[in-house]
Amino acid sequence: MRENSRAALKSDFFNKATLGEFVAKFTEWMERTFLTRFSYTRIDGLASSTTLTDADGKPLEDIVQGNIGVLRDDTAKVPDKFLYDAFVYDSTKEHATIRDSKLDEVVVFGKIPRRSFTVPLYFGGTTSPDFMYVLKRDDGKLSLNFVIETKDVEKRSDLRESEQFRMKAARQFFESMSSESFDVTFRSQVKRDEIAVMIKQLVNGDDE
Repeated sequence: MRENSRAALKSDFFNKATLGEFVAKFTEWMERTFLTRFSYTRIDGLASSTTLTDADGKPLEDIVQGNIGVLRDDTAKVPDKFLYDAFVYDSTKEHATIRDSKLDEVVVFGKIPRRSFTVPLYFGGTTSPDFMYVLKRDDGKLSLNFVIETKDVEKRSDLRESEQFRMKAARQFFESMSSESFDVTFRSQVKRDEIAVMIKQLVNGDDE
């Protein structure tokens, strides 16, 4: 049987094209299978400077605009609760999100600088969220941290499967950061998602 099986394959069956197909199929299987099997563990590390703070954790006076957004709207009013003194963004949806974040529930919010916060993915590579919020609950406690990654598609079903895996991995990553003293919630945002609705649902406990 083994000899017949080998004889049925052409001599040039194993080439770059077939090897690439094997790798692609294995990667697809691995991404689906391990989505429910991996986990993140918090570890202690040395404090260091970031894009927003120095090594002592103090906010920097200036940061590079390109790390926040490639576009700038000098005609728009910068929200009082926005971290930066300029209205910078990367897409039309991000522009609307910044504009519509003037909510009582928001304590402070801002764009997350590029490459300053990367989530390691179980299938390789990283993903980076776009917005960070500190929200206050109905009881007034400032213990709700909201992280958003904005996608330029109409609805979540329009996301490629690999992007859906990224969002699910990022959600699990941020959930692992939550503790008894504070909560961290991650959500993806598409064009049809209004930031005001997302925030009110989360604060009121209606978010899923």
